[in-house]
Amino acid sequence: MDRPNTVSSLRAKREEMAKLHRHLISEAKTLLADIEHVDATIRLFDPEAQLERISIDRYAAKHRAPKGELKRFVLGQFREAKEPLTSRQITEAWVEHRGIDADRPTMKLIKTRVTAAIQGVKRDGLIEAVGQVEELKLWALCGNN
Repeated sequence: MDRPNTVSSLRAKREEMAKLHRHLISEAKTLLADIEHVDATIRLFDPEAQLERISIDRYAAKHRAPKGELKRFVLGQFREAKEPLTSRQITEAWVEHRGIDADRPTMKLIKTRVTAAIQGVKRDGLIEAVGQVEELKLWALCGNN
């Protein structure tokens, strides 16, 4: 190396910045939790309150499952089901399975994730749409119409 001191200094600066980044992410998570507590308190006094959604999902994904867990859960639900299922039914089962105290925004977030998992399983050719109830598609394992 022509400039070992330069590289060494840059590595030290990078480590310093990475440490600051981890600290700021931690602080942002704490702040978001505090905001959610205040929001919950506001809803105690005004259940119809429309509060601005504050999201740092890029850093603090609320109720995130380990990779592949939701997809395995979705497939398990279809294997155990005696009839076709909707994304809403699977969402409700997931919330119960994880013990999540879900308000409306949380249910919407989780339903989005469940729908994405269903689409992934569909792309894998394991399930298919077999009908519709209200505005929701009914899904079943392929060959189980």
